[in-house]
Amino acid sequence: MGGEVLFKPDLGQLDRDLRGIRPYFGGGLGARIAGASSVGVHLSLGAEVLFDPRTGVFLDGEYYYPFSGGGFSRVVLGVNLR
Repeated sequence: MGGEVLFKPDLGQLDRDLRGIRPYFGGGLGARIAGASSVGVHLSLGAEVLFDPRTGVFLDGEYYYPFSGGGFSRVVLGVNLR
């Protein structure tokens, strides 16, 4: 569980041919509630490709670093249906 702030520019503002491609990065605070609970920093880096203004796919790399030490990363492939 976590909350993050993402910087997600639309590359279509720079070049019309790149409209709908949105690279992003950001982070925030996160909490892990499975097993030994922990609170830490959550970082994200990825890209989203929109098919229309409300539908798209994304590939996201995430890293969670708990304040108690250790950490783990994951890659997520998903779909946005707004």
